[in-house]
Amino acid sequence: MKRVSIAMLAVLAAGAAAAQDLKALEAEFKATCQKMVSAKLKGTGEDVIGKEGWVVLTTELNYAASGPFWGEGGRKANPKAAPEVADPLPAILDFDRQLKAKGITLVFMPVPTRIVAYPEAILGNEKLAPFKQPPHLHTPEHEFMQLLRRSGVKVVELTPLFLASRKNPHGPLFIPSESHWTPGGIALATAELAKLITAMPFYSSVPKQEFVVTWQENDHFGHIYKDIRDKAGLPERPKDHVWIRSCMLKTATGEAKMDWRNPQSPVVIIGDSNIIWWRDQQSSLFHQLSADLGFPVDNLATTGGGATNTRLNFVRTALAEKDYLVGKKVVIWCFTSRSFYNSVDGWKLVPLDRAPVPEPTP
Repeated sequence: MKRVSIAMLAVLAAGAAAAQDLKALEAEFKATCQKMVSAKLKGTGEDVIGKEGWVVLTTELNYAASGPFWGEGGRKANPKAAPEVADPLPAILDFDRQLKAKGITLVFMPVPTRIVAYPEAILGNEKLAPFKQPPHLHTPEHEFMQLLRRSGVKVVELTPLFLASRKNPHGPLFIPSESHWTPGGIALATAELAKLITAMPFYSSVPKQEFVVTWQENDHFGHIYKDIRDKAGLPERPKDHVWIRSCMLKTATGEAKMDWRNPQSPVVIIGDSNIIWWRDQQSSLFHQLSADLGFPVDNLATTGGGATNTRLNFVRTALAEKDYLVGKKVVIWCFTSRSFYNSVDGWKLVPLDRAPVPEPTP
């Protein structure tokens, strides 16, 4: 299928408002984000009250306001990191190259930043009312994903999908009081991953299992608002609503939870807390992708450090667990796109040479 440029996406999203200057709107969006960074709530470290009831993180604001965050822009975007590891591009391309050398496909899938998927949190509903669909107001992000594709990396780009799917019946995809995506947003992502992986040659030979998948609407009071309510003296607010997609194994005796680790699986997910969020509801990325593929995947998520620590964890596992890389076909690298900005550890090269693919044990 022919890819649509971000400019065309913007025009299609604009509809009757296509004649408006989207470049000017993006500039306003970024300038507003920059101004809001200094408006942190008293008694909190990084929280800002946005529009339409959204609680916004300064890390979201900084990322959304950023220009190109790779190449020369990497040092500006990640000033706390050592200059030689401030640019994410070499680390991503190197990891992709090393995995390919071992017969493993990297699928790169950053989680959209909430205020890019819901720009009314910054600009308000009135500003976006002329558009049939909110436009993509972070051009550098799309340009980076296109650069990775041209370099041979398999990319699942979720921001355009999320902007086009905000009226999903199992939405919203993000909520004002929670920094992580909702199960409805995760379901869109796992559906895209499943399309990609089920078309790969290895998939048909993987033994499948049955799953029980159910949707249920729940109230949810996100951790951002909960954390700052008392500190900043904020008033009570209504709970947000989310759809929970519970994914359980079907067994002879009923339903069962999946094991958190499945080292023999051909598919492994690495990344940050976005992989494991909603785990108590059996609705995390790990659970939903397993159900969509028909077999449990392996999970090597870390609670933070989506840029470098998660790759280090993958290498440590490959070294510590005999034959771990045997039969591995796909590594999904998923973390918040906010990690592209202000990363402390930076984007270090992580060698896999010490974790060769061994011969299977007889």
